[in-house]
Amino acid sequence: MRRTVGVSVLALTLSAAAAASAAVPAPPSGGMLPPSDAAAQQSTGGQGATAQDPKQKEQPRTGKERLSEAERKIDSHVRDEIARRRGHRPRPLSAGLTVVEIDEEGRALVEIRARILTQLQRKIERLKGTVVSSSLDYRSLVAWVPLLKLERLAEEPTVSSIDPAPQSITVRPPIR
Repeated sequence: MRRTVGVSVLALTLSAAAAASAAVPAPPSGGMLPPSDAAAQQSTGGQGATAQDPKQKEQPRTGKERLSEAERKIDSHVRDEIARRRGHRPRPLSAGLTVVEIDEEGRALVEIRARILTQLQRKIERLKGTVVSSSLDYRSLVAWVPLLKLERLAEEPTVSSIDPAPQSITVRPPIR
């Protein structure tokens, strides 16, 4: 009896998969696109219209698509703090909820990952920042940097990411 149920479920699964694949229309001419259509499909990521087509309207960009290359290097929590500093977003309900540590001078404690750290250290100091630590092995630098200057740092080609500085965590057994 078990074997019959297993076979029935398998048969239902296969028939559902066959019905789903039959619902997808096949490309014309036996599976091959004409050269002009194939090029259009490649250039638009499979959308079917060419980038030069004046009838095609540009879709509004959302999420990370609308960010510049430099902004994509900055962690979303840090970007939120920059937006708050500029007055574009309200403060969180509780001041303790922010992930980014900010001092009284408006500088954020961040970890910057980059290929060349010595040039970056000089640039941070020119931007009125303070380097806390650096590691050549991890290509990492922790520094206090003015929030509104972080985008300028992210524009550097050697910088790969800017994140909130990692915080230490102490784990100990409960006191009895």
